[in-house]
Amino acid sequence: MNLQNLILKILVFLALAPPLAAQQSGSLLQQADSLFGQQAYTEALPLYQQLLEQQQASPAMLLRMAYIQEGLGHVPEALYLLNLYYRETSDEAAGTRIKELAGQHKLQGYDLIEEEYLPSIIRRYQLPIILTLLILSLLLTGLLLYRRIRQQHRPVLTPLFLLVLLLALGYFVNFQPEYTRGILMQDHTYLMRGPSAGAGVLTQLKAGHRLEVLGREDVWLKVVWNDQIAWVKVHLIRTV
Repeated sequence: MNLQNLILKILVFLALAPPLAAQQSGSLLQQADSLFGQQAYTEALPLYQQLLEQQQASPAMLLRMAYIQEGLGHVPEALYLLNLYYRETSDEAAGTRIKELAGQHKLQGYDLIEEEYLPSIIRRYQLPIILTLLILSLLLTGLLLYRRIRQQHRPVLTPLFLLVLLLALGYFVNFQPEYTRGILMQDHTYLMRGPSAGAGVLTQLKAGHRLEVLGREDVWLKVVWNDQIAWVKVHLIRTV
């Protein structure tokens, strides 16, 4: 096989791979939705889970998964999925349900869910906001150039408005909300006083509590519990 043929095959593969992957994901989602519609929830859940691991989850799918997990009595998993759904949709009903479910099971860390509403809204409408600001910036730039070239006029307010628009555009383009919360996924999870198995135990918690995450060191996450710094193994917590 000569080099040209090899390059051609690679290019064809790269061109066809995304559509094929999307087709497979769509087929898997249809199969899972069909099972969900037939109330075969335990059969649908692994398929949904596979899509979630492939980062192919839609908000509707997350809601179905949360419904299944709650029905199975898997409260931490249901709360995790509802948190993901709320992050994507900023659905106030989901925020209310999260607090209700956490309250029923005496789980802490969900009282500040409203603080995540604005970042969720921005994330949801980020692209339309960017496009709107970009169009307005281009229009103002054109107006500014027209007045300076054709009318020999030096406007004062237009450049200021343009500067504000460009600053706002830069903010929304670079906006990446930091989700600094994590949900414990296993019962009897130890929170340590330091990032080491030999550090003292601060407390032991059941699954479902939501903690503020401050950072990571090796296999440990630095978290806050009752205004105290603690450390927990990465595999015991899922960030949302």
